[in-house]
Amino acid sequence: MKALVERYTSPIVKKYGDEAKEVGGHGGMDFIMDSRLVYCLQNGLPLDMDVYDLAEWCCLAELGSISMDNGCLPVEVPDFTRGHWNEVKGYKHAYASPEDEAKALADAKAFTAELKAKGAKYWAKMDKKGGNKKGKK
Repeated sequence: MKALVERYTSPIVKKYGDEAKEVGGHGGMDFIMDSRLVYCLQNGLPLDMDVYDLAEWCCLAELGSISMDNGCLPVEVPDFTRGHWNEVKGYKHAYASPEDEAKALADAKAFTAELKAKGAKYWAKMDKKGGNKKGKK
């Protein structure tokens, strides 16, 4: 059984699974999906969702509101694909090369460090002016 689980575990779950379990959120799936989105954006890869997925996700709040306004009756989710929902053939997740992935990660860390340095300068300036009320009682 363990060999089967290892063989069929998604590379995405292998990459983010342990951290996702620690962070939580729908069993860690929120973290995995957010991490995958950021990964694709940082590496210039196509996203794992298309405009139809986006439409379905975005309509849930409105449909939930309609349902609650009507005694929590079920509300049908529109088929935004007009019947073509199952026509995607051979879908595969896109991945960056290890070199590109390492470069994107290094760039992201450098950018974050730059933002932190700017923030530290700002808050130091605010402290001198007496305008930093953060953490003071």
